[in-house]
Amino acid sequence: MRKLSWVVLASTLLLVGCTNTQQSKSSSSSSSQATSQQATSQTTTSPRQIKVTLTEAVKQFHQKFGTKVTVTELSLETENQRYQYEISGVDQTKEYELTVDARSGKTSRAQQEKLDADEANGIAQRDALPLNKVKSRAAVSKIATQEVGGGTAVAWSLDREHGTTEWEVKVTKDQTHHEVQINALTGKVVHHETDDDDD
Repeated sequence: MRKLSWVVLASTLLLVGCTNTQQSKSSSSSSSQATSQQATSQTTTSPRQIKVTLTEAVKQFHQKFGTKVTVTELSLETENQRYQYEISGVDQTKEYELTVDARSGKTSRAQQEKLDADEANGIAQRDALPLNKVKSRAAVSKIATQEVGGGTAVAWSLDREHGTTEWEVKVTKDQTHHEVQINALTGKVVHHETDDDDD
């Protein structure tokens, strides 16, 4: 009888110890999952953080380099978990680049260099963007997400391809990334490409 009591007591202590260990592991796992999710949500960049408009960013570009410099390409993407505009342009002899923080409006990089001989004297200016005629970022975001069937537009670039001004909009839906090219003047979808995360 005494042996049976000892066996029952030992079994009970063993079960209680295992249960506490499992609860501790479960609690620890839940805690690390919550911490991981919190860190992810803090580092995720949202388009809602964009406070500076395209027009305001281009105005800063012209204030820095002059109004005779024509904008030839621009993009709005994340770098170091912040949205920023990268704007490029040219005049008769030089090419220019400016980076503008899309939240604060501060410029962080301004560069200029001499154009190559084959681009100088107005050749590169042929790629000037007709900024007063292009569809807005909001309009092309809507077109791109409709093309994809939902999701969120997360990056934009505007330039000329084969004589046509095009927006390229990157859309994320579930675990898939889409690149949608849109005629910037008409709003017509030119191309849609899909890139899965699993590749």
